[in-house]
Amino acid sequence: MSEEIGDDWDEALRELTGQMDEADSQARSVALVMTPLASVEAVAAVLAMSSLPGQVLMTDTGAAVWLEVEPDPEDDLNALLGADRPMPKKADELAKLLSQTSPLGVVLLVSWLGNGDQGEPGVSGQVIARRYQKGAEGADLPAGLVISTADGRVEDLLLGKSTPADYENIDASRMGRMVGLKALRKAMKRKKKGE
Repeated sequence: MSEEIGDDWDEALRELTGQMDEADSQARSVALVMTPLASVEAVAAVLAMSSLPGQVLMTDTGAAVWLEVEPDPEDDLNALLGADRPMPKKADELAKLLSQTSPLGVVLLVSWLGNGDQGEPGVSGQVIARRYQKGAEGADLPAGLVISTADGRVEDLLLGKSTPADYENIDASRMGRMVGLKALRKAMKRKKKGE
């Protein structure tokens, strides 16, 4: 009898552990740096010359850089900080760099997502929006307002409904520094000509 209970207990524990592993594997974090710049080539070139990764695509408000964020062991604890949560290091570096390319700065959006809580269908998690200007982190912005006024692709990318592969994009990590420099020169010449 006690052996049957032990077997049942072991089976239930394996099932629960498997569900937890599956939930962990479905958790994801994505960063999106929204710029006011009108050239994906120029933004990709800046990233390539700085050896920073990112998928660059165009939105209605300008070029945006998408980056999958590596999970951090501190993510669960940091979630308790709310809007004071620190931004992931690579996303922060991207935003600081790109904020120097325009007097308007950039907005960094980061989503930490998982499946619905307690078996509920859908997505749950946290999205934070933060402004960056002149290479420095600035004030937090209402993420919902930023997303609702942006191109629909922004929400889809943040919530994992789409990836940059679903759109025309440039992978800055595959560009190389010299190619990036040539692309930046070409974009600057086009701007001078008014194209």
